[in-house]
Amino acid sequence: FCLENNASLEAIAARADVSSGWTATAFPSDISTKDRDFMRAWTSSIDGFKFELFLARYPTFKKMGSVCLLRAVGPENFYPYFDHFKDRMKAAGLGGKEVNIPHLYRASGKLADGRQANAILNTRTPMANSKIYTTLNIQF
Repeated sequence: FCLENNASLEAIAARADVSSGWTATAFPSDISTKDRDFMRAWTSSIDGFKFELFLARYPTFKKMGSVCLLRAVGPENFYPYFDHFKDRMKAAGLGGKEVNIPHLYRASGKLADGRQANAILNTRTPMANSKIYTTLNIQF
């Protein structure tokens, strides 16, 4: 959703609303809602994992104020998805670099419409309730 057709948050939200398998839900309390003028959330189950999709916009940020966050509850290792992630980032115009941490990958660059973007794929994130998440965070 996040990188298709250089979409705005509103366009991403509209696609999620009509996409089968995604259900709109309340924005989670473990993610700050301070200074946001747009917030939407959905959940889905894919290959037995619970996925959560969050969209938010920070109007006070001059650059990269839009955030698309996809997190999966449970998978302790993203390596089976690593090549797919790198391919999708490259296709969107983001060059990646592996970080010397086995559970982190970063990509950055410009989208086709010229917007600067950063993406981080992180796993084993100690977030709310000590759950293990695999998180894809894209800012543009």
